[in-house]
Amino acid sequence: ARGLNELRTRRRADNAATAAEMRGLGVRPCPTCGALVEKSDGGCDNMTCRCGAKFCFQCGALARNGVASCACAPGHAFLPHELVMNNYVPSLDAAVRAGQEF
Repeated sequence: ARGLNELRTRRRADNAATAAEMRGLGVRPCPTCGALVEKSDGGCDNMTCRCGAKFCFQCGALARNGVASCACAPGHAFLPHELVMNNYVPSLDAAVRAGQEF
């Protein structure tokens, strides 16, 4: 049992170190589904995951009703889930609703 506890302790430390290293590289797991989300250099901290979760990249706090629930990045909006699912290319329907011409 002692060996198993040591292994678990080592694994937790490795996981924490890996998570810290990933955040340093601009990658963080979504707090809802665990998918890795990458932040571009200089990008906003308000993230929208492909699962639809909206969260703060800095602290991991989930948004409430589409509004940041922390003070890390005040005043910034979240990207719409539709835009994320369309690989950040506005759909024709969304463009028409926004009044854009093609």
